[in-house]
Amino acid sequence: MEGFPNFPDNVQIEILSRLSAKDLCTCRCVSKTWFHLIALPFFQKLHFNRSKRNPRLLFLSDSTDPCCNLSMASLSDDGSVILDTFSSHITDRISRRYISGCDLVCVIDGDAVYVSNPSTHEVAKLPDFKYTSLPDFRYPSFKTAGVGLGYVEATSEYKIIRFYFLPHRVFIYQVGVEIFTLQEGRPDSGFWRELPNCSPIDLAWIESVLLLNGSLYWLLVTELYGSHKILSFDLEHEEFANVCCPEGFPCMDDGDRADLIEVKGVLCLSHYLHKDSVINLWMLIKDHETQLWVKEFVIDLHGMWGSCMVLGYVPLDDHFGGISIWSIEQSSLLFYDIDSKSFTRVSKLTNIPGNTLQGLYFDTMFSLRNT
Repeated sequence: MEGFPNFPDNVQIEILSRLSAKDLCTCRCVSKTWFHLIALPFFQKLHFNRSKRNPRLLFLSDSTDPCCNLSMASLSDDGSVILDTFSSHITDRISRRYISGCDLVCVIDGDAVYVSNPSTHEVAKLPDFKYTSLPDFRYPSFKTAGVGLGYVEATSEYKIIRFYFLPHRVFIYQVGVEIFTLQEGRPDSGFWRELPNCSPIDLAWIESVLLLNGSLYWLLVTELYGSHKILSFDLEHEEFANVCCPEGFPCMDDGDRADLIEVKGVLCLSHYLHKDSVINLWMLIKDHETQLWVKEFVIDLHGMWGSCMVLGYVPLDDHFGGISIWSIEQSSLLFYDIDSKSFTRVSKLTNIPGNTLQGLYFDTMFSLRNT
């Protein structure tokens, strides 16, 4: 069988790009035509962009479980929950895990690092870190300070950025940086390398991480009880830069939450104020060499008890979309229309796994199988 022999390639691409990554893995085994069409960079970019219009929720199992269960939840047309769950064995019984990614997922557990494609149920263990032996850290789970993972379109590969605590520093939170380059079909061929000419970075913990326009952005706290800071990293050129926070961005009170999200290609900072039951959303407006934070939205959540987590922007088409918000205690998914500035959908999710929600997840065709 050679695909749809009477259909031109552009029609076949239009049809195939609407399938899930899991189904496409089967389709590319059907015919040489489909195999080559699905392998086209244009096709994979089209498929990924379409998956953003119908994202799923990614859950990670409890960190004390040696089996790392990844679950993806999506809503069917009748509002019921569709779950897709698989497990990958984590060798270390460590109480603290670090996870990053909205398509591929990187999980760091002590000295072990895994990358998974939840769409295709592929998982690969990466080579060991370059920096693993920190004699003054008794607990291996505290060697890693944070992680980030992002796709480099120019080279068709992923890069994983790991922050690790530097030794011999007491009550001073400083980290070093190492990078792993992940090539498709070659997960065990790379190695961790130090970023040259990189000074130690002040970092106590990371609140949020976002991939946007080829750069990773971290919202981090520089020291215990310290202030917030936004750090960016250009994945192609491997350069760090600082991004100022909005003027007057407040300290976090109990129950508050801050997240970096993208809205129509623009970097945004959301701040959920628990005591006021509102979300303030700032957008970073850039004009040549200047940049200015503008508070674009104030989302009223009165009547919705419990904490909330801003997941991100979901485009409905090329022009319209909304912001997905997760109500943690109520296990409800809220959709805020940014044009009408109102909630258009509130979905109560039942029978979801009793795990931790990581965020929105998008399909990717990137393969982790050795070729």
